[in-house]
Amino acid sequence: MRRGVALVCALTVVAACGDDGSAQPVAVDAGDAVVGEVVLTRQRDLIDRGLVNVLTENRSGADIALLARRLDADHFDAPWRERSSTLRAGRRVALQVPYGTVTECDSSDPLTARLVLRTVTDDGSTEDLIVSLDGADVLAAIRASACAATSFDAAVDVSIESAEVVDGQLHAELVVQRRDDDVDVVVDASRGTVLVDAAVDALPAVLDDGVDALALPVTFTVNRCDPHALAEVTKRYGLDLRVAVDGAEPAWVPIDLAPVLDDLVAIVDDCIARS
Repeated sequence: MRRGVALVCALTVVAACGDDGSAQPVAVDAGDAVVGEVVLTRQRDLIDRGLVNVLTENRSGADIALLARRLDADHFDAPWRERSSTLRAGRRVALQVPYGTVTECDSSDPLTARLVLRTVTDDGSTEDLIVSLDGADVLAAIRASACAATSFDAAVDVSIESAEVVDGQLHAELVVQRRDDDVDVVVDASRGTVLVDAAVDALPAVLDDGVDALALPVTFTVNRCDPHALAEVTKRYGLDLRVAVDGAEPAWVPIDLAPVLDDLVAIVDDCIARS
């Protein structure tokens, strides 16, 4: 007898073989037995680490033994994440799943996503349980940012110049230099991290006809340096710009802070020393 998933819903089963003829896990449509939703949490830096939370609820009436999980989403190529656990009957848990890399930026079709759970059945064989997901807008936003970053990098060069630490703040100039004469770029917002704020002045700024470069003042200010924040945060420093490239929808893109990393460390160390 199969485990609870087979007892509570009609299943679509697809057998598969590997390239070498070896048996592969059977793919099983979970139907309503297991439901999931991609969600944003307060762990903003979870996405920066390449992960999303999928709230997963087991409605099958039986525990499900998990071996691994993988996100199967339109326009993404995501790896398996191997982690053995048990999805208890009636429980709703957050599973952290890699979202992988964006593979396509041209399609305007609504994005759909599924969670693939590699499971162990009562007879010891493996099944891939296919769970349709709500919350694809979270993945759509990740895709939009990745595609915007690709377009932004192709259109401009970005550098950080004239960096100087003054009274516990890091002041610098963000230079956005046109690379493609045929592309317009709008920068309308900036953000830092929980630990260190990054405020870019003179926004919105537009790189269009007749403008070859933007020189934007940016100030980094330590928000927190208490032991709890320092221990909990996984991304101490960051600068994201919200940009629109050639009329596309605005999206957040990250800026490389390697040239001023030592200065950022210095202002946090100064905050700790004064605390």
